[in-house]
Amino acid sequence: NALPIFIIDKVGAGNWVIQLDDDIKSFGKHFVECGKVRSRKIAPEEFMDEMMKAKLLAEKNNYHLIGISPSKNPLNFRPKVPINTNVCCNWFCTLTKVSDLRYDNNLSVRGDYESTIAHAVNGLGVMRLDYLYALVDYRTMPGGCNSYREDSLDRFSFEYLVNKYPKYVRLNTRRKGYWEILIK
Repeated sequence: NALPIFIIDKVGAGNWVIQLDDDIKSFGKHFVECGKVRSRKIAPEEFMDEMMKAKLLAEKNNYHLIGISPSKNPLNFRPKVPINTNVCCNWFCTLTKVSDLRYDNNLSVRGDYESTIAHAVNGLGVMRLDYLYALVDYRTMPGGCNSYREDSLDRFSFEYLVNKYPKYVRLNTRRKGYWEILIK
């Protein structure tokens, strides 16, 4: 959590900052063609254009945190609802309007979940662009989050968040053997 706090302290309230993880390999976009969901790789410039369009929408609707789909899986994309407002914005790619909000330093992993929940709880809207995604290689890139993430840390973090925000999150009990929380 130290990096986002460092960034927001340097940038200052009211300004926007984009955070892109160094493990991102490429960007992509889901779209509908002939009634079917398709995906295609997009250039970083097109990705940034899409993020800037989202920023304009966010400013009109009081959203302060913008994320993208966590994977290329087209199941994350619903053509009739391409912008989701009750899901986590993963830190591998976010666009944030800086506020005075600070994140909980008790978590060594899953700070992105805490950030998303804290934004929502404090009335700072959250939106995820499910039509955009990034391919991220945490598992094989040296120093990726899987180099320090352990099941026990995930479990602690998710239980901590459920206890801290019981009105807003719950454990996903459908996925056995995997720790995950859902935003209500």
